Amino acid sequence: MLAEAGAEANYNGLLIESNRYWVGIAEYLLKGRFFRLLKEETDMISPWGGYLGSSLRTGGEDIAEVLQVRDKQLINRLRNENGGRKMLSWMQWADGAGKRISAECLGWYDKNDISAREYQDSKASQYLTPEQLMNYIKRQQAESYRKMKATSVLNQYEDYLSMAATLGKHMDDEMVYRPRELKRRHDEAVEECRIRQAELQAQRDKEAAKRQAEQMRQKYPGYEDILREITEKYEYEDDTYKILVPRNFMEITAEGMALHHCVGNTERYFDRIVSRETYICFLRQQSSVETPFYTIEVEPGGTIRQHRGAFDEEPEIEKIKPFLRTWQKEIRKRMSKEDHEYAKKSAVLRQKNIEELKEKNNTRVLNGLMEDLMEAI
Repeated sequence: MLAEAGAEANYNGLLIESNRYWVGIAEYLLKGRFFRLLKEETDMISPWGGYLGSSLRTGGEDIAEVLQVRDKQLINRLRNENGGRKMLSWMQWADGAGKRISAECLGWYDKNDISAREYQDSKASQYLTPEQLMNYIKRQQAESYRKMKATSVLNQYEDYLSMAATLGKHMDDEMVYRPRELKRRHDEAVEECRIRQAELQAQRDKEAAKRQAEQMRQKYPGYEDILREITEKYEYEDDTYKILVPRNFMEITAEGMALHHCVGNTERYFDRIVSRETYICFLRQQSSVETPFYTIEVEPGGTIRQHRGAFDEEPEIEKIKPFLRTWQKEIRKRMSKEDHEYAKKSAVLRQKNIEELKEKNNTRVLNGLMEDLMEAI
């Protein structure tokens, strides 16, 4: 009957399959016009192990029991779209969860070979619906992973979620579980894990911490002296806020880890400190002066290049700016002749960096820097 109907199927598998129910299942699938499903499910029959799939309930007494889908509309949809095993898995998910899933979503998961089982077993399913996950992966492909398959981007996302949980991030925070820039957050998490491992090792072994600090001193000789030197000039406070100057590598790294941004995770800031292009300062609230709040990158002349809070966000920045303006004026009062020279060189380097970003058409980074820039008056 299958052959006469011109049905594609694994005929060898059907001939050797010892499960008597398969005769009825094949008939159900053919007469029900589930042609693609018939081909794909019979391909799951092995000469050595029989039917290796789990999509079908071989002892089912009607098509709903065989397909393990109670909703007839979903069964009709599977038939009308000639869906295969992947689509069936999504129909089973929708039926069990009582959720709707769009044709676009189904088509995307089918095209990218992602089954409902893979979705259900993923960490992503704890935070995003199938529709949300599809849109998130598509956006990340468009913005950061243009040459990467959807499955590979999903793997990157899974790795990130796993690392974020291990690092003790607030997984109920949308900025954590659905980062706007997955690639950057993933890479930062990798680096943070590396730093965290180094930090834990340092806690277990004080000598290791001393050696690490010494390595940074050798790589960036004099940077701690510079930080001590600028402390009196740059530290400032009022009743609400306070500016602190870090003392060493570990304090800067700890700040970057606490606020989940790149300061401390990249060495370019240490290059700038040693060359006196910019300095790193911490903005704290007087109500909780020990808690990291904002990290400030400031030029010797008081111009602020970057001001970043947790996850590169900028909470209450408009309320903070008047304090930063007052701080800039105070820095100008305290500047020496040498500071003015450093400030001129820093301004030139800043402009050079801006021109390079324009040439590379790196508008995202450029826009971020221009939004943060607060020139000292």
